[in-house]
Amino acid sequence: MAAHREDGYRDDSCGMASTGTMFGHELVVHLFTATQGPRAADGYAALRAIWADCRERLGMGHPVPGQDLPTTLASTMPPPWSTPEGVLAAQEKPDAHTEEVRQAVLRRDHDLWCLSVMVAPPPAAEPPLTWADLDIELWSMRGVRDDALLGTAWIYQGRWGVPGRVPRVSVPASADTARRCVPSLPPALRTGSWLTRGTTTGQGFGVWETGRTDDTRRDRALLVLAAADDDEALSCWSWSRPDAAMPTLVTYLAATAKIRYQLRSWGDGVATHQLLERAERAARHVRAHLPLPDPTAVDEVRTVAVDLAALTASLATRRQSIRLAARNARSALRADGTTPGEHDVFGEDLALASHVDDQLDADLIFLDAATRQVSATLEVAMQAGRSPGDAPPHQRVGSPLPSSAADSALPWPRDLALSDDDRATLRAELAAAFSPGQARHLVEELGIPRARHPRVGDGDGSPLSWWTEMFHEFDRGPVPEPYRRLLAAALARYPYNARLYLLGARHGLGLTTDHGDVEPRATGE
Repeated sequence: MAAHREDGYRDDSCGMASTGTMFGHELVVHLFTATQGPRAADGYAALRAIWADCRERLGMGHPVPGQDLPTTLASTMPPPWSTPEGVLAAQEKPDAHTEEVRQAVLRRDHDLWCLSVMVAPPPAAEPPLTWADLDIELWSMRGVRDDALLGTAWIYQGRWGVPGRVPRVSVPASADTARRCVPSLPPALRTGSWLTRGTTTGQGFGVWETGRTDDTRRDRALLVLAAADDDEALSCWSWSRPDAAMPTLVTYLAATAKIRYQLRSWGDGVATHQLLERAERAARHVRAHLPLPDPTAVDEVRTVAVDLAALTASLATRRQSIRLAARNARSALRADGTTPGEHDVFGEDLALASHVDDQLDADLIFLDAATRQVSATLEVAMQAGRSPGDAPPHQRVGSPLPSSAADSALPWPRDLALSDDDRATLRAELAAAFSPGQARHLVEELGIPRARHPRVGDGDGSPLSWWTEMFHEFDRGPVPEPYRRLLAAALARYPYNARLYLLGARHGLGLTTDHGDVEPRATGE
């Protein structure tokens, strides 16, 4: 590492290196992209291009000693479900003489690819290289277009104090400490109010977030200082562990990258507000023409209902993703013994996750109210076209639905292929519509005895948790076509439930009435 001086250092009574010298500049960059979804292929291609640049321009491309790992990446993205988690590839520039470090590592962590790159100059480099110098070496990584990656983290790390001091000390996250590091940072990171928002982690590292502070930022920059003799601990925390598991800081940054990606995709709820306005206009148009509703207006209400169902499922999935990411971030901090502060990088991340969660909750409440309004509007419109003695419409697949859902002689060639969003919608509607007793009776009619039902106390004890466990039982194949028959039975009881109606329409359970077919118009998802 770079040369250091032994001046201006003392231990205070709290075990803090309150003054000292910064040395050992290193730059670690982590880039995160999804393993699945519409941008996954572009993200993987971006990582592969950076990997190739590390090989060609920075001299990497050689195996890392002691690691039986490939040094090249597949030309196309490998299927994530058949790709193991952990380190998948590694390459370095060998340098046994000067101890310069240039390495790149590709990992898979659950639903993310993570490409990590480290550059550290030789300890005896003259003149000593700064973070600004190292930043220039990795300039090509900043050229990746915004929508290809979920997030990036640039970690400007080094050591603080005097080697060999005992006992081990923590780095004070003071403005004075940060100020002494400013000249080594890239020019764009040297100004701002970040100097006063530092924190000391449970392992004693000083951490500041520099650079941009907007909530939707994709690229993050952290200044991280470890005590002079904590080189190995710092490496395990921010770069690479001996057991190949994801380092604590990288786990945390991956989780928070997901949160900020979800925030960017949500777009401050603009799509929600626009759809709510459409729903209100469509329902008002139908009501204005009662008792003889305009068929075109009714079609628009059905279209809006499809969009409401799709957006509700999308936001519910987004909210759950944020909750899981926030939970993983908190777990990483707990494992590290770090307590988030109100204004430091960790506290601000978790506060943002909580704020977005609350906003999505509010959006979902408004969407639910709009869905109920649309459902009621459709019911009134359809009743307006029937004589008083007419029976309500039935869901049919070539013939009327049997009165008992246990009748397995229906001519269905296969069960419904429900997407994750469809399953979430169906579970939520069943949990809201059926009491626990009704739910058990409905499932019994499908042919599944109570002995195979989840216990009431399973999960969190809620109806949604009960249905989640019941769906797991359906997936084991105890009866034929459980999802098709379940949805048909639910529609027979609640024919005007907009979400069930649209779910059935999407999967071929066309709604027919005594007055002819009524097909909702599908829209793009």
